[in-house]
Order: sequence, then structure tokens, then C-alpha cells
Amino acid sequence: MKKIVILIFLGLLLVSCDKIETPNQKPPAVYNCISPLTQIVKTNTTTSNFRKVLLEDYTGHTCPNCPRAAESAELLLSRYNDSIVVIANHVSATFAAPKTLTYKEDFRNTTSEEWDKVQNFGMSNAGLPKGMVNRQKPFAQNHSAWASLIPIALNKPQTVKLDLISYYDINSRYLTVKIKTTFKKTWINPVNLIVILTQDSIIGQQKDGAPPSGSITDPNDPSNRLNYQFDHIVVESINGTWGQLIKNSPLENDTLTIQNSCYLLNKCFTLAKDVCLNDKKVNIVAFAYDVSTKEILQVEKLKIR
Repeated sequence: MKKIVILIFLGLLLVSCDKIETPNQKPPAVYNCISPLTQIVKTNTTTSNFRKVLLEDYTGHTCPNCPRAAESAELLLSRYNDSIVVIANHVSATFAAPKTLTYKEDFRNTTSEEWDKVQNFGMSNAGLPKGMVNRQKPFAQNHSAWASLIPIALNKPQTVKLDLISYYDINSRYLTVKIKTTFKKTWINPVNLIVILTQDSIIGQQKDGAPPSGSITDPNDPSNRLNYQFDHIVVESINGTWGQLIKNSPLENDTLTIQNSCYLLNKCFTLAKDVCLNDKKVNIVAFAYDVSTKEILQVEKLKIR
């Protein structure tokens, strides 16, 4: 069995981490960013041996119909529990840009925006809310179709097993993620691995064309829901928009381990920096996908603390 290990170090954080002095003027290596005395170690190895499906909701806080899609996603989560993973991509200047007095949060990120481009998945161009189930074609699907697509995706065999281990330093707020990929079946096409962070339970304002009974709304604008809870928000990819290559030729029963080190959790969603990442609500979401078809083969989710 062939085993390959790839270590990825985030050079943009070199200033904040210990350095190795090098006389050849090359960038110094990063090491010891996480203290064993203040680290939290999490793993999914007890729950990684069954098929899971990724549901992507493309949304925005000025999209009046988007709360209905979020409700559909939550209903499906309650039905399928750990068999599906939901992420919410806030995209486009039309639907997700902050406003001066209301909708002040900016949940957009470079990864989701790139995925949303017309030449890629083109979700906002099709009109939000839209979503994908395992990135199967046709990509842009109304939330009313998600319930019928998920069982079809779940009935496929598990091709890839993803074992995650995270190391998070609660003092320095650095995160290191190690993922072992095991191919359970032969897969012909190249496969990439993407590792993103999501955040749950952020309270803000959301446009809603039909607020449910009992919703708290702005007295001057009944379509503006106050104290709306945003979940599954994509924060950013920690290994690039399209991830890293983990298989370039047919493989079975081979493993590959990738490590992304020293990611600093310091992002804020408002200019005033009063709404920022809460590490108690941050998740790692990792998924392997077919580079040729874009179809997702397996997804895993792990809370960092």
C-alpha cells in the first residue's frame, strides 16, 4: 500500500509563529504554532466509515426568498442527521453586500465568490436561492428539489474515506488540520481535497419576503427580520478555492495524508469588528471531489472545540 504525506504551511502567518533561521534567504519554515498545553484535539475517526453528502446553499442576507431555502436545509438535516453536511455560501454584491445601517455583516469570502462565477457554478446568476447536492449536474437547483436529490446521492457507495484530526490552540487561535484519505474503490479521474471553515450561530438581520409567524421584524420594515440566526456560513477555504490534488491516477486501498498548518482564526464580518469568528462555533468541512466532473465523493465535518 502506497502512503504519501504532504505538508502545507501557510506562509502568510510566519510573523506570528516561531521561525527557523536560514542562511540561504529562503522563507523560514513555520513550526510549533500550537502549544500542547493549550491545544484542543478533535477527530472524526469513529464516524468516517459511512457515506455522507454535501448540501450547498447559495444565499445572501438581502435575498428575500433565501430564508425558505435555509429552512429546507434545516429540515433535511433533522431528517438525515450526520449523513449530510450543509454549508451556506453568501455570494454576490446583489444578495450579500452589507448596507450602511442594516444588513451590516459581510459573510462573503473569496472561495464562495469564485465558485459562484458563471464559468463555474453560476448560482447567483441563476437567481438565489439556489443550491447543489454533491455538485451533481445540473448544478443550480431550487431548494424544493433538494429532498429528492439527497437520497439518490446517499445511495451511492462510499468511494473515499476521510479521517480528520484538528489541533486548535485556544490561546493563539492557530489551527492545524491533518486529513488522511483512503480510497475504498478504484476511481479513474483525478481527485482534489478541499478544506473549508464554517461558522454557526451568528445573529444578524435578514431580508424575508414572508416572515414566519412569531418572527421579530423591524417596525419600519416588516421584511427585515431582526435577530436572525445564520448557520453553516462558509468562512474561507484554508487550502485554496479548488483544493489540493490527492489522486492523479486510478487508486484503491491507497492512503494519502495532507496537513494544513497554522491557520489563524482572526476574521471579522463587520468593519467595526464587533462580529467576528467565534471558535466555539467553528467547524472544519473537508470534501473530496472528481476534478473532471466536479462531483463530490465524500464530505466530513468536525467542530474544532
